[in-house]
Formats: sequence, structure tokens, C-alpha cells
Amino acid sequence: VVGSAMVAVGAAYAAWAWLVGIGPLATRPQEHDMIMHVLQTAYVTRTGRGAPWQLAPVDLLTGTPTWFYPSGVHLLAAATAGLTGGAAVPALNAQTVVLLPVAGCTGAAALGTVAARQLALGRGSAMLVGGVASLVMAGLYRPGPVLMHDGGILANAVSLSLVPAAVAGVLALPRVLPVRAGAGVGAAVAGTVWCHPSAAVSIAVTTAAWWAGMLVARRGRSELRRAVPGLAVAAGVAAVLLVPAVAPGLGQSA
Repeated sequence: VVGSAMVAVGAAYAAWAWLVGIGPLATRPQEHDMIMHVLQTAYVTRTGRGAPWQLAPVDLLTGTPTWFYPSGVHLLAAATAGLTGGAAVPALNAQTVVLLPVAGCTGAAALGTVAARQLALGRGSAMLVGGVASLVMAGLYRPGPVLMHDGGILANAVSLSLVPAAVAGVLALPRVLPVRAGAGVGAAVAGTVWCHPSAAVSIAVTTAAWWAGMLVARRGRSELRRAVPGLAVAAGVAAVLLVPAVAPGLGQSA
């Protein structure tokens, strides 16, 4: 209970700080990158074109020529705009509050809890670790605040905020999650990469470093062997979901 309360406090405090900083959700962003994100969100909302290879059109009337750009953030913001009467600015700002502070804190809590369980801590102690992780994340300047302060680099900031939760899902197979949960983990990884491809490197390097540590001990090697079926499911689902996002844009300039 205490650990869960700490997680909630961390996420609530972080969200409050962002809401105070933004002001009304209809406040128009001023940074160059954020202005572009608003334009992309409005474009997806009004045209229904949201594939990565359909974004950033130079001519909004014809929709051409386009440039390949990750569309995960804009697709979700466009869907959120359905709740705001099609208004892109409040939808994007609301999404920013949810995906940066709230998802960042809860994701850090999930990763801390899973890591603690991997280290054989009890459930209560692991939740306390997660609570501390949430409180620490709420006060960090990176990744969200620094990237937004330096120019509204939203897609990168969102992907980095989602990475801890994605890594937690991968590491939880199979000690915490059953094999069938691999499908959900794969979808989470794919969604994070859809926000920005750089997330693939963050997830791969972090999980590989953890697995390298597990290989040192016999118990770790045994757990890794048991994780193979779930990881195979996760990898398959992630690949299926990512191919449509990446393949058509391979021949386009970034």
C-alpha cells in the first residue's frame, strides 16, 4: 500500500508541475519543434493520413512531397483530438502531460519493481522500490523537461519516457508475467518505437546489459532459458507491428 501510494504521489506531483508550467491546455506551444508537432497532429486529424511516410508534407494542399517521420505521437494526439472537437493544441498538450510525467513515473516504478523482484526481494519491498523510483523520476530534469526546454523535442522525449515501462515488460518475462503476456510486451515495445525509432536502441541496450548480468549466475541463466518462449512471442508481435511502419519509408530521406 505504501509503495503504491508513493507511485501515485510521484505521478501526481509530476503531472501537476507540467500542468502549472503549460497553463491552460489550449496554450499554443512556442518552440519550433512543438509548432511542427501541432501541425502534424492537425494534418493527421483533418486528413486521416498518419503513416510515417505520409507526414511532414511541404504542401498541405496536395500533401506532397512528404518526409518520413515517426507518427506514434501524432496518431495518438489525433485520436485525442476527437475528444476536443478536433482541436490539435489541447489534445497535444493533454497527451504531453500523460506521456511525459505520468507515463515516465509509472514506467520507472514498474521497472524498479520488476528489477527488485528479479533480485529476489519480496513483493512489498519491491513495491517500495517502485515507489522510490516514481518519486525520483518526478524530480528529474531528464528526459522530459530538458528535451522540451531545449526546443520541444516531443517524439524523443515521449519515447524515452516510455522506455522504462517497455523494458520492465521484457524483463518481467516469465518471472512475473506468463508467456502469453509476450504479445502485450511486444505491442508495448512496438508502440514505443513507433513514437521514435531511437527507443529501439535504448530498449535493446538496457535489456542486453541486464541479461549479461543474469548470465553470471546459474539462477539467472535458468530464468533466461525460461524466458525464451515469452520473448519469442514478444519479438514476433513487435516485428509484425513495426514492419508496416518502417518498410515503406526505407527509400525515403529523413
